[in-house]
Amino acid sequence: MREPLITVVIPCYNRSALLRRAIDSALAQNVPAAEIIVVDDGSTDDSPAVCASYGQRIAYVRQKNAGASAARNTGVNRAKNPWIAFLDSDDYWTPTHLEKMAGAIAETDGVANYYFCDMQMGERPNAGTLWQALGFAPQKAVQLTADGTNWAFLKRQPLMLQCAVIHKDAWLASGGLEPRFRLVHDTDIFFHLSVGAKVCAVAGVGCVQTDDDVSAVRLTTAVSSHGAAYWEECVGMWEKVLEKLPALRPPYRTIARFSLAAAHWRLFRLSWAAGQRARSLGHLPKMILADPAFLFLLLVHRRSDEAAPVVPPEYK
Repeated sequence: MREPLITVVIPCYNRSALLRRAIDSALAQNVPAAEIIVVDDGSTDDSPAVCASYGQRIAYVRQKNAGASAARNTGVNRAKNPWIAFLDSDDYWTPTHLEKMAGAIAETDGVANYYFCDMQMGERPNAGTLWQALGFAPQKAVQLTADGTNWAFLKRQPLMLQCAVIHKDAWLASGGLEPRFRLVHDTDIFFHLSVGAKVCAVAGVGCVQTDDDVSAVRLTTAVSSHGAAYWEECVGMWEKVLEKLPALRPPYRTIARFSLAAAHWRLFRLSWAAGQRARSLGHLPKMILADPAFLFLLLVHRRSDEAAPVVPPEYK
């Protein structure tokens, strides 16, 4: 197989102080990208000037502010190459990231929808990795699986966009990222890229997730995972999974139905605490319809996270 051609997509919004680090890490790859696209999602700082300083080494695209999902979709649509690698503007890659990913693509003849590696969680000397935290341990350095359903439906996905190289055709066929999702957009698309499809895990850390952006620009700062907005996104995501993936096998459909019911349960409690009684009660029939066994499991286990059905990781 010829060396895969990879386009790098970096979305950016008001992160000029951090953007250069991300771009530099993309330019410093042992195996260079065929194209680097920075999508400026309507920044009001000096991000345009930062990008201009790189001249022709990067492509700069500016759009009206529409969110990170829309910015990434714009980058994919502009990409000239069959493989897309994503990098967030506040993170950076290790120098061997694209080299390892390109090697895995070549080794497997590019049959997977996407290839992904591990992420270092922070810059501290003793910082662990995402896979270590989750107990995700592929048996091979290049672990190709014929069906990525299991990995997508683990209690927490071992998948991050910043660590993935995705085939452009698969991305477009999935519909891309949902602009309405701000916190679950990556979780959502990995469901639709994984179920019934070949995917591949590649050993080693490819990306370092930083924590030096504490501004309101960071989504985990802007949208709390404990708030109603997050759980409303979860409802939308699980409804989409159940509607768009009708061939989902029973263990995974059970997880999806339970998770949809759990999201409605969270919204019921949050609305009740806010004094929105009618809105709160409206979630009860939706919860029961999603999973009639949910309330029984909740009574037995007391907490929805403890009652949640789980599957062990499979490496085959």
